[in-house]
Amino acid sequence: MKGGEIVKRKNLIKFRIDNGLKAKDIAEKLEITRVKYSNIENGRVKPSIEFACKFQEVFKVDDIFELLKEE
Repeated sequence: MKGGEIVKRKNLIKFRIDNGLKAKDIAEKLEITRVKYSNIENGRVKPSIEFACKFQEVFKVDDIFELLKEE
């Protein structure tokens, strides 16, 4: 983020939509609140290493860093 600018994680949003999931669904699988997940997806909060590892483990993604990059 530059100067407080909020930058969405478009790849994460696309992953969710492509898999027919709602933010609530992903949050439940990752055992976090929907608000926390939405804040990560919308760029308000940076994802932790724990979040990245859990996401990769649960959803079996090859490149978690590509999903989490800001655009």
